[in-house]
Amino acid sequence: MNGDRRVSRWKREDGVTSMEYGLIGLLIAIVIIVALTNIGVSLDGFFNAVQQGFASAGN
Repeated sequence: MNGDRRVSRWKREDGVTSMEYGLIGLLIAIVIIVALTNIGVSLDGFFNAVQQGFASAGN
């Protein structure tokens, strides 16, 4: 009986679930960073095209 109590004390799973939530949060953060980087590159190309359009219209 005494040995069972020691085993149950070391078998807590609270830390595992918080680690899983941390990994999920990390994955979501990585996806957001990649998406925003891709949007930034696309917007940069768009605004460069608009700028070139205005520059050629002024000549």
